[in-house]
Amino acid sequence: MRDFYKIIYIIFIYFFAISYTFAEEKNKQEFCLKNGPTKSQRIVIAHPPTVGLIYICGLSNNIIGCPMRSMGINIARKLDTFYSTLSPNLANAVDVGANVNYETLLSIKPDLVVSSNVISSYGSLNEMLENSKIPYIAVPTMDGSLEDWFESVRIIGEATNRTDKTNKYIDYYKKCVEIVESRIKNIPLEKHPKVALINTHGGYMILRGSRTKFFRNLMKIAGAKILEDGEDPSSFSKCAEILFEFEPEIIIDDSRSNEFYNSDWFKHLKAVKEGRIYKTPQDDKQSWVTNWSQPTYSCLGLLWMAKIFHPEVFNDIDMEKEHKYFFETFIKGE
Repeated sequence: MRDFYKIIYIIFIYFFAISYTFAEEKNKQEFCLKNGPTKSQRIVIAHPPTVGLIYICGLSNNIIGCPMRSMGINIARKLDTFYSTLSPNLANAVDVGANVNYETLLSIKPDLVVSSNVISSYGSLNEMLENSKIPYIAVPTMDGSLEDWFESVRIIGEATNRTDKTNKYIDYYKKCVEIVESRIKNIPLEKHPKVALINTHGGYMILRGSRTKFFRNLMKIAGAKILEDGEDPSSFSKCAEILFEFEPEIIIDDSRSNEFYNSDWFKHLKAVKEGRIYKTPQDDKQSWVTNWSQPTYSCLGLLWMAKIFHPEVFNDIDMEKEHKYFFETFIKGE
């Protein structure tokens, strides 16, 4: 009888997993260029994390609308260095709002809108674009897999006729992954350090979840043991309990604020006491797209983490040289 219930339980879990995966996939729209072709001269960013795709294509100065606040842009003051240097026309861009205002978007007559393929959040916007015959791309959210990211880069390269740039970017990224994986495979698992990624959002600490999924996967590629997946508690103290139980040897600080540094418990973490807490690099502190944990720059983030986790194996990697090549080749533009 006990075996019978065990079998029933296994069957239940199996069908639950299938149902969850089906529901998750059903909430996603196929991502490709719709209503094309496009000249890509008047681009609107509807989904902020995708802005890096436009920089990779060398079209950053063609952005005429975006959710200003979500991208950390304050037109009332001077544009930050990154934006003012590479896309000065952003000073004249229209704020379409975090929840895109359809009337505003239509009024500026874009010839390409970069949206998301998550139907629950962007389905109605994409439907409006479809019906209005406005070219748009619904790309995966930036919490997906590395392959999703490559596919997003590839598709936007094809849509904007910039495949020379996007293919070169993908090749460089894959080369970085190959370098790291080829060396990590020779390091015994017991020598992989325990690493925690710490972030904050809306006053909450984030250790896991969709907001960290992309970069946490890169941490594993870079040879780290990471926290198991799960829901984060709503309080800092409960998150502290998780961290103390995990006892990370290294902490990657990817937060925009330093609020947890003021917590009494934080200084007692092993990694903090030993000075092994590292802030993710960022080209411009006011431009989140330049953070090395974000998909656009994450190939640099991968190399940077590999050097931190296994310095003796990656001591030949010159991050200053890699960063210079990356910026001048993929970000600086024409």
